[in-house]
This record gives sequence, C-alpha cells and structure tokens, in this order.
Amino acid sequence: MGAFNPMGNDNRGLLANLTPTALKPLHDLTTNTKWSGRKIRPDQPVFGADLPQSELYFDQTSKPLVKFTQWLNEAFGGNKYESSSFLTDISPADLQHLIESFSGGVGKTIVRGYDTVDRVVTGKPVQVENVPVIRRFVGKARDFNVYDEFRANAQIAKRVQAAKSEGSTEWLNNNRESIRVNVMFKNVQKAIETLRKNKSLSDETRKEKELLLQKRFNKNVREIMQKNLLKN
Repeated sequence: MGAFNPMGNDNRGLLANLTPTALKPLHDLTTNTKWSGRKIRPDQPVFGADLPQSELYFDQTSKPLVKFTQWLNEAFGGNKYESSSFLTDISPADLQHLIESFSGGVGKTIVRGYDTVDRVVTGKPVQVENVPVIRRFVGKARDFNVYDEFRANAQIAKRVQAAKSEGSTEWLNNNRESIRVNVMFKNVQKAIETLRKNKSLSDETRKEKELLLQKRFNKNVREIMQKNLLKN
C-alpha cells in the first residue's frame, strides 16, 4: 500500500506524510516518534521531578553517545538530576536518531558498530539487534507496543537503582512510587529469568509467558500512575 500511496506510508498521520524528507528528523524529535510510531526516547518520569535530557534513553541507545551527552551536560554545570541548558543537555537517543537519519545506512552501521565494541570492552550486555550484519539474521516476534511500554517503565526502576547506589536519599524520599515500581520490576525480572532457564518450554510458549508478565507489569505501573495523579 505504501508503494502506491502518493502521500507516503508514515504511520503517524497526514502531517507526518506532508513533512518534507529533510525536515522529518526534526518532526520526529518534536513528536518523540519514529515513522513507525515507536518512541525515540522515554518520556519524563510521571513521579518526581523531570530528569535531564541526557538521562532519557533506552537500553538499545548507543553507549558512547550516552557517555558523550552526559559528559556534555556535566561540563556545563549539570548532573544526573539537573539539566545544564537546553543547548548542552541532549538526549543520546535524540542524537542517535539525528545521526542515523542524516547519514543513512552507513551512519546506522557505524553507530551500531561503536556501540557493540563499547559494550564488549566494558562488559555490558550486547544488544543482538544492534550488532551489524548479525542483526539481519535475528528475528524477534514481539508485541512492540507492550515491549515499548515495558522498556519505558523499566527506566523508572533503573533510576531508583542508580539513586540507591549513589546514596541519593532525598530523591528516593520524593519518589516513593518509583520505589514500588522498582520492586515490581525486580520480581518480573526474576520470573522472566526463571522462564528462560526452563528448558522444558518451547520458544513460542516462553515468549507468550514473557509477554504476559510484561503486560501485567505495565498494567500495575499504570494503576500506580493513576493513583498518584488522583492523589495530586
């Protein structure tokens, strides 16, 4: 259908399809969506104060770009909880999207290559979908809407874990709802690990059960958010 559609096949509607190609990356950043409708970066946390842009990224975001944007924010007076300025505080996910948009396939391969090397050197988990060439042979049949929401909610838990490791007592006291999300996230992680170790399950069954756990976790987080909004 996209091939025969003169307006293009951008899933975000008429305005996105009418936006000139050269301006599409700016439209993407403004709406925080890719052509498929998936988010470029996580939204600001519902609980507590907003985070700097340099702290808004997904696990798949290039680690060298994460380090660079965090360094840039700190170099101009910011830190993990405070932004320096809108010019020097940039989301690494936004920066990666711009690089990949304007440089095409070559840029994507370079960014993914640097990310893979950095993860191997620093001992961090390698994202198979980011490994050049190999990623083309790895397919993941997932409900992307559920996974996107799960990935965004996981960032709430990871902020709590970072605050605990840094001894940020004040932030933790002001973000008690986030602590609840962190506890739930740990339970989900344990359940998913148990599923993956269960050799008696087929891959299809395991994926279905894993997706169900993610859906339940997302539902619980939404309920906490709704209660928090009503309370405020």
